[in-house]
Amino acid sequence: FTPSLDCFLCSPSFLFYLFFVVVVFPLWPALIRTYVLQAAVLDRLCALLANAVTERYDSKEMLSGLERSNLCVIPLDDQRQCYRYHQLFADVLQTYLRETQPDQVAPLHLRASAWYEQNEFPPDAIRHALAAGDFVRAAGLIELAWPAVEEGDIQSDLWLGLAKELPGPGCHTQGAPAGSAAGCASSAALLPCGITSRTSRTGISALVKAP
Repeated sequence: FTPSLDCFLCSPSFLFYLFFVVVVFPLWPALIRTYVLQAAVLDRLCALLANAVTERYDSKEMLSGLERSNLCVIPLDDQRQCYRYHQLFADVLQTYLRETQPDQVAPLHLRASAWYEQNEFPPDAIRHALAAGDFVRAAGLIELAWPAVEEGDIQSDLWLGLAKELPGPGCHTQGAPAGSAAGCASSAALLPCGITSRTSRTGISALVKAP
């Protein structure tokens, strides 16, 4: 092993991961294992959101049961409406999901993105679309979020930060309409993909879709 890899393999995080996936996790009922892995893509575990992502209808009971059993969740409010994973468990479950079911990661994020969009939480919808690697969807959501930026409901810095996560290969300025993201490519305040603080919402999808 290289020194850095050797240090990682001896780190408490890796040792906990190894202990959890080899010794602890296999002892949990299969239903619980499936549920907590699917829900691991979420930062907040609210029943309706978790239902949408896991395609179940009993997340309220599942989350309450996990808390009663002291299994990896922390309530975020006194009414027990939302939970989150202990950070160490979240890291372990997300890693295990990526390693054992990589083909499930994107669909789970897309379900979360769809739920957030339907329930008018644009930043979270965008984040999950980006995490799913669906940059065309993410660009469309970023465009749709622009009116909320203009009205002050979404901070412009947050909007720009999300826009900056769009991939760069689609950045082509030739033939771009005036005022579009690509058309701002010569701006001194240039951001990745030609997206600037003056960029209109139109044109961002074109950047991602451009050949």
